[in-house]
Amino acid sequence: MYIKIFLLIATISLCSCVKSDKRKTVYQEQVGDTPFDIKLDNPDFKFCDSTNVYHSRAKITYKKGNKDLEKDIKNNYVYQTSFEDVSGYFFVRLAINCEGKAGRFRVQFVDNEFKESSAPEKLKKQIISILRKLKGWKPVQSKGQLYDGYTFIVVKIANGKIISQ
Repeated sequence: MYIKIFLLIATISLCSCVKSDKRKTVYQEQVGDTPFDIKLDNPDFKFCDSTNVYHSRAKITYKKGNKDLEKDIKNNYVYQTSFEDVSGYFFVRLAINCEGKAGRFRVQFVDNEFKESSAPEKLKKQIISILRKLKGWKPVQSKGQLYDGYTFIVVKIANGKIISQ
């Protein structure tokens, strides 16, 4: 009996939501967007439609997948002995526009216990530089159309070297 009542309430709630046309379609100021920062971002990077940006990382791919991404990052990485004390994870958020171009890179470093930490600025800049140069992004595709979107990349570092996850 409780299940039927709950289902009835859920159905009524869903119906009332579906009938409402008060949904916002502009996402620029909502949580999750990365606003343009003149100090960090390339002014040439543009969204194709900034009012319709996907926030689902699963829809953006790189070439044939994560193995290609990992290989290209590792192949461009230059180990330096000054990095040997660094272990943890770089979480990099970036936007991919409908043309497959990347921009708006933001990075956070955490230690192996996932506590916010710091890494040498030179290492951080190298990781971002590698990701900026990568070509082969496949933007969000839905119903035959290409869209702008955001994704995350995690780069694991152990003793200054990039390792597989």
